[in-house]
Amino acid sequence: MIHLKDKAIKELERQHEIYENSLPHSYIKVVNAEDTSDDHPDNETSWREYWENRTGKDLDTLLNKKGNKYQCPCYNHHDKGDDGYVEMKDICGCHVQEVKENGDIKNQNMYIVPMCRGCNKRKDVFNIPRRLIIKLEE
Repeated sequence: MIHLKDKAIKELERQHEIYENSLPHSYIKVVNAEDTSDDHPDNETSWREYWENRTGKDLDTLLNKKGNKYQCPCYNHHDKGDDGYVEMKDICGCHVQEVKENGDIKNQNMYIVPMCRGCNKRKDVFNIPRRLIIKLEE
């Protein structure tokens, strides 16, 4: 009996996560992960390529565009002193970790998300659209 209840709870949690991730304005609080500069994906040339291959999404059509520049996904949630648009070559796959409301790291899960090189150097807590975050495979 308990086993079935646990399975039902896990299924509800999974469905809730799918629903949350599908919301167009659903965000997740993150911090940039530390000490990941030397990490490289096994089968791709970059973490952005890793992200694109795992999601099947094309950043060229996914990100807001102005001329030949693209808006960093975290731009609307901090003040960089510019319009947040960068060249596509400046969008990279970045390691982040989810944080709790108080700013503490939620768990040891590592995620990859596309954002600009400037935001990849941030030290503060910031929001990223949930739909863009993928869990790093171990």
